Amino acid sequence: MRLRHRIAGIAMAGAVASGLIVAGGTAAEAGAYGCSGKFIRSWPISAKFVVVSDVRLYYNSSTRYSCAVNVKRKAYRGKKTQTDIEMLNQTWAEDNQHKGVNWSKDGGKFSQYAGPVKVRGRSTKGKKYKITIVASASGGSGVNTPPVWKTVWAY
Repeated sequence: MRLRHRIAGIAMAGAVASGLIVAGGTAAEAGAYGCSGKFIRSWPISAKFVVVSDVRLYYNSSTRYSCAVNVKRKAYRGKKTQTDIEMLNQTWAEDNQHKGVNWSKDGGKFSQYAGPVKVRGRSTKGKKYKITIVASASGGSGVNTPPVWKTVWAY
């Protein structure tokens, strides 16, 4: 019986070490940035052909919120420079004009990332919705990105 337990333990350790069993990498990573839920997509923010940061978009189906962060690339981390992100759910805002704007922003001098910013993830009519994200980042030494507008459709 003990031999069976040892073999099972060795097999489990081997599976974990080889990467066959992974504890949801994107969820853990999302939690590190303050977003929860499923990773949707990312895109680079660049200036003068130099990528300074990446916008990462997540959606949490249980809370029905979308969340985004503007994460600096490794070469630019550690130094506090201007990093901004803002997000608007246009569909929700159009459907619910009397309830105010579904908009969130974060910006300032950050060493790692800006955000998280969160907006309600679905329109009240249940149709797919359109999110606009505006992000910019400074790498310092004259490497400043202009604001990058990105509109994405989500469900």
